[in-house]
Amino acid sequence: MSEAAGRGWPWAMNYTPRSMRTTRRPLLSLLLLAVSCSSASEPSANPVGVIVYGEMREVLREGRSHGRVEVASVTGPNSVGVGALEGLEGEVTILDGRALVSRVENERMTVREARSSEMAALLVTAEVGDWRECQLPDSEDYDSLESNVRSALVAAGFDSGAPTPIRITGSAERLSVHVVAGACPMADPGGPAPWRFDGPADEVTLVGVYVEGAAGRLTHHRHASHLHAQAGEIVGHLDDVHLRDARLFIPAR
Repeated sequence: MSEAAGRGWPWAMNYTPRSMRTTRRPLLSLLLLAVSCSSASEPSANPVGVIVYGEMREVLREGRSHGRVEVASVTGPNSVGVGALEGLEGEVTILDGRALVSRVENERMTVREARSSEMAALLVTAEVGDWRECQLPDSEDYDSLESNVRSALVAAGFDSGAPTPIRITGSAERLSVHVVAGACPMADPGGPAPWRFDGPADEVTLVGVYVEGAAGRLTHHRHASHLHAQAGEIVGHLDDVHLRDARLFIPAR
């Protein structure tokens, strides 16, 4: 298979889900108290395949930011995803089947739907036809949000070590995002400066993937998720968030 054709995450095929290994029932009981999920449909362990084009280390640190896949060609009616354009010239955010491209033009951020010819250097996508809703506790920052998401996934029987597409909605007392303009500010602080937003946002949607042990491949170091944010006309890579009234959406069977 060519690189442009993409690849499924290798753990999706040959692993024993942690939910099938020895479970510490007292811990699971505490996790169930921390989150509340609707019971409309029971999810199986990580039922949705995640497709990966490029990996963070090779694209952001090693400079291999050539186009690997045409964004529009891999966006279906139920697609979600996150990534970056070739040359790190902008962000790609796929939400509810819409592929949005954020770019920096004249020091301003612009957002539009992806054109047929636009290529991504890095892209993580999944098709999710049915979502299950969970209520999350308030999150003071990105770290606490990830902790709350992990608790919800484990309580719902998901393997936190395998990639899971997620969506989160809520109100942000503080939302911090960036849009790359030729370099990743975390991997190359001395490169072209990104566009940034840091402030409150009444209605925020976060989308992306949660997976532990994939730093440098699917996530930045220190994080177990790769998330983008959409708040009105603001669409970009999530750096930090103080989120209230949050709802987590995870794949249903």
